[in-house]
Amino acid sequence: MSKIPQLMGGRRLTHNLEMAHGIEALIRSGVQTIDMSDATVTLSIGPAASGETRLLSNHLAVDPNSMGANEKLLLPPEASCKGLSLDIDNTGGEVIIVKDDSDSTTVVTIDSGQSGRVNCDGTTWRGFTGTDGGADDFGSTGIKADVVAESTSAAGVTVDGVLLKDGEVQPATDATANGTGVVATSEQLQVRTLTLTLTNTPVVMADEAGVVAYGSLKIADMPEGAIAFLGGVLDLDLTKSSAGVNDDWDGDIGLGTTAASNNATLSGTEQNIVDSTATPQASGGATTGNAQSSSLPGIVDGTSTAADIYLNILVDDADHDVTTTPCNIICNGTVKVTYVVLGDY
Repeated sequence: MSKIPQLMGGRRLTHNLEMAHGIEALIRSGVQTIDMSDATVTLSIGPAASGETRLLSNHLAVDPNSMGANEKLLLPPEASCKGLSLDIDNTGGEVIIVKDDSDSTTVVTIDSGQSGRVNCDGTTWRGFTGTDGGADDFGSTGIKADVVAESTSAAGVTVDGVLLKDGEVQPATDATANGTGVVATSEQLQVRTLTLTLTNTPVVMADEAGVVAYGSLKIADMPEGAIAFLGGVLDLDLTKSSAGVNDDWDGDIGLGTTAASNNATLSGTEQNIVDSTATPQASGGATTGNAQSSSLPGIVDGTSTAADIYLNILVDDADHDVTTTPCNIICNGTVKVTYVVLGDY
């Protein structure tokens, strides 16, 4: 029968369990208490050198016990801590600043009453903190995520007092409800600016013989509902695509909720967002289409059928023959439209 020398004479087995990367396994059910005693504490893996505190557990209850506002807790070197995680409770009244062993990088800051966790991948310590019964504190580095979802159905997500809900920004209600059964359930910031970028976008020109060459391109579908257009801006470069339009052509441009018709002017809803504006005489077939709203465009009823936005362009009749030689006006630049969705029914 074999005998284990460490158990002879009633002695306990005291071998350390070594992990693959040299970390002494800290398999403990208890909590290691550390009194920082108003001084920096340096943690160590394995036997502690002078001035160090050996880790005996993965769960630390640390009291800064400081005369100042905070104390530093230095973690062991990263190379010896691959796969190691530590849970740290701040049981004192001051702040614990957890740093790497070089005292150069702050891993996490743990306020009084907070708990923190630090993890090491062998090259870097990382950490986060939380408060019992409160929100987690991720420090000044913030949170990186592609999606933030609400926890409670229909509650939305509140960021620094601003409620984000159902695709809208909902500030605190400023208006006061009045009357029996009347409750102010929300106020929403509804002003939106749509920016459309056009890159080599063609507007096909059609000929109304003896009158004009005209073209329209639907560039946006608006959300359904009553839309109050506040204004728009066109910042476009316009270039003819063929000899069907003269090099020195003149024309007009506008933005509206209906397509241009076969007459020599843009009017009514053909230019009810950005007023019809004459384009500068072209040179080498190129000119600009820069224009803006001259007044508030007004309200468009999109409650039954959502409103559309059309870019409308005219070329003077004397400056084209698009029947013989088809031609497009090529647009590059941006179109901006600012509007409010008043509601739908």
